[in-house]
Amino acid sequence: MNNSTRLISDAIDRMAPRKNQAQIAREIGYRANMLSMIRKGATRAPFEIIPDLAKALELDPALLFRVLMSDYWPDREKIIAQIFGTVLTTDELQIITTIRAASAGRKLTVSPEMVDEIAAIFTR
Repeated sequence: MNNSTRLISDAIDRMAPRKNQAQIAREIGYRANMLSMIRKGATRAPFEIIPDLAKALELDPALLFRVLMSDYWPDREKIIAQIFGTVLTTDELQIITTIRAASAGRKLTVSPEMVDEIAAIFTR
């Protein structure tokens, strides 16, 4: 199971109390069997449904885009990153914005200890 299959499958499972796979499929304009094939990795999620699929699964569209690009089109992902930089989720952007605000315009030098402290926040 690749990362995109896992992300989509986990999101569908998480949505189960509120809506079933057929309802999610209708929201993105697909039949349930097509969504099932995407979920199982039997077929790729078409590029053009990424925004609607992210909305239906309540996923950050940037996260879904980045994971799908990495799994389906790794060469294109690199080109997009060269042109636009790393695609950030809303939460990742908020973290960066918070760090910039906290540094108050000072040059920020990241030490190995700082990296460890930041990593520790996400492993709690």
